[in-house]
Amino acid sequence: MSCGVPSCRWGEDRTNESIRAQHRDHRGGGGAHQQPPRCHREHSQEIAFTGVSGRGKTSLAIDTIHSEAQLRYLKGLSPFVRQFTTRTWRAAEFPAANMLSDARSVARIYAATVSDVDVVRLLDPSTVESMTVVQTDKTPMYGLPSGLHIPADRSFYMSLGFMRSCPPMPMVGPGSFGHPGSGGSIGFADPDAGVGFGYVTNLWSFRDDSRAANLAKAVRSCLG
Repeated sequence: MSCGVPSCRWGEDRTNESIRAQHRDHRGGGGAHQQPPRCHREHSQEIAFTGVSGRGKTSLAIDTIHSEAQLRYLKGLSPFVRQFTTRTWRAAEFPAANMLSDARSVARIYAATVSDVDVVRLLDPSTVESMTVVQTDKTPMYGLPSGLHIPADRSFYMSLGFMRSCPPMPMVGPGSFGHPGSGGSIGFADPDAGVGFGYVTNLWSFRDDSRAANLAKAVRSCLG
C-alpha cells in the first residue's frame, strides 16, 4: 500500500516467502498530527512505511519502535530494578539516595562547585578544599561481607560526603571528588581542571563495569 500519507505494509515472511495479508491491520497516519500506526504482526515479518517525502514516515517508525523496545525492556527487568521506574520511587525522599537526573545536569552541578557555570558558582574554593580532605582510605565497596580484607588498590578514599580519586576510581586527577550511583553511574568534579563529569546508564551493571572509567580516562587524555 502506497499513498500520500505514511502507511504500514507487512512484507514477506522470510520463512516461507508468502504474503500474509490477512494480518495487515493499519489504522492512523495522515494529517499534520499523525497518530502512531497500530498494526498486528507476527514474527519473521518486515515492516515498511511508505508515502510522500516529508510527511513523517521516519518519525512514525522510530517512535513506534522506541515505544515497543522500551516496553519490552521494562518487562524484562527484575522486580527489584523495575521499582526504580515507578512514580512511588521517584516521589520518595531517601537520604543519600534516589536522585533522578540526566548526565548533562549532573556534570553541570558538579562543574558549578569548582568553576563558574552561567555566572554561578555554588561553593567557595576554601569550602571545596575543606570538604575534600581525605578522612579514610579504607572504605570497601558497599555490600562486601564484613571482615573481608580489601587490598589498598581496591579501597575507596572518602572525604566529607564525597569519594576522592583513588585506584579503583581515579576520575580525572588526584584532586577529583564525587560519588558513584546505582548500576554504574557517577558524577564528579575536578578543581584543578575546573570541570564536571556526569555519566548515567540505562543498562545496569554491578561488577567490573569499566564504562564510566573509560570515559573519564578519555577526559583525562583531552585535558592533557
